Amino acid sequence: MRDKEMVIRGGPWNFDKQLVLLETPDGNRAPNRMVLQNADFWVQAHNLPLNRMTVTIGRQIGNRLGQCIDVMEGADGECLGRYLRIRVRLDVTKPLRRVMKLQFDHSLEAVIEFKYERLPDFCYACGRIGHVVKECKVVGAIEKEAKEKPYGSWLHSKFEVGRGRTISPRK
Repeated sequence: MRDKEMVIRGGPWNFDKQLVLLETPDGNRAPNRMVLQNADFWVQAHNLPLNRMTVTIGRQIGNRLGQCIDVMEGADGECLGRYLRIRVRLDVTKPLRRVMKLQFDHSLEAVIEFKYERLPDFCYACGRIGHVVKECKVVGAIEKEAKEKPYGSWLHSKFEVGRGRTISPRK
């Protein structure tokens, strides 16, 4: 059981740059009826004001992206650094979120940019995981040929080891 949990928590898993989706069966559905569309990713939220880099704000951002699982915090309980690191369960059938505008109060507004750790191949035209631009059926041929795509390799990020520890969100 411990090994299974470690594998699930260690994701997302990729094979040949393609996402491998894992789910624990609940016993109430036949395997061919299971819908595999969610994957857990570490998402980096960049450009947050320092006084807003908290576990609470991280949970709010994570729940707006998908379902918040964890928020990384330092040993002292603070979330300080260049970005806030959030573990989020994402629906991979939807486009990846690039930015989010947050209004904290009347005078403080921030545009948060996201980077995804261990991101597999995805479409730079529609932002969905599971295919690349030349295989995209969502966008038209004109958009496929355009040089400027709304998504790019800048959504990929690497985690810096030793930055903190995770906590579980309150239920």
